[in-house]
Amino acid sequence: MATAPGPRAGPGALVATWWALGADSLPAPPRDRQDASGRRGSWFGAGSCATLAARTRTEIQGMADQRWRATAITRALGARVVGLLAVLVVLLPGGGVGPSPAAGAGAETLRFTPPTGWREVHRVERDGLSVRHLVPPAQGGETWRDMITVQVLRTARPPTLEDLHARALAGYRADCDGARGGALQRGESNGYPTGFWVLGCPTNTRTGRGETAFFKATLGEQAVYVLQRVWRTDPFSPGADAGIDAAARREAIALLKAARVCRPGSTAHPCR
Repeated sequence: MATAPGPRAGPGALVATWWALGADSLPAPPRDRQDASGRRGSWFGAGSCATLAARTRTEIQGMADQRWRATAITRALGARVVGLLAVLVVLLPGGGVGPSPAAGAGAETLRFTPPTGWREVHRVERDGLSVRHLVPPAQGGETWRDMITVQVLRTARPPTLEDLHARALAGYRADCDGARGGALQRGESNGYPTGFWVLGCPTNTRTGRGETAFFKATLGEQAVYVLQRVWRTDPFSPGADAGIDAAARREAIALLKAARVCRPGSTAHPCR
């Protein structure tokens, strides 16, 4: 199994630990991977996440014909919404995420507990789309440095993992100087197809900041679920370390690894 990189690991090391992010059957990556199409690409270690909802709207329309208007708050937050499903979710008293009461017994649900003290600062509920933006204490608005987005989308034409990865990468390239993308890493989590990737933005042309994001996407039977752990940092040179220490990376991996999609009463996707 891959081991965590040192405190100042370079770009390639970030993805070397990312493969283990909660997938039950995801193999460890080689130094140079070959995807299903036979193309080879290098592992990427700095990621990016914050792009604006105007671009998000275009992606969602392209993936699922879902239409919604980005609000000024979402634009101010700068958090990128890649495309989610439409099982309604609520923050539970303990900070977790579960189905709304209307979902009914046996409905598919995302089990996710944010870090202690993190709070929801913005929410989108529209046309089968559910998005939550969470930040730690003393952060918010345009000043956030750390963010988690929980995205759920229900659609008759769900995007594939490849769709999600490709559109996210295209969006970052549109807004970032020197944007870099790690290859999609596929696996299975609690019986569901799951993908992981990292995207990096050395300098976001909209914010002037560097951004890094870890992505975990799960294709459920009733919805598609995408979680992102995002860092906003000082700008960094392409190919250089994004400045995220090893402890923060390990915490992010543990957080996303613990998030599971499940269905009460199901033996294939048990809630445990």
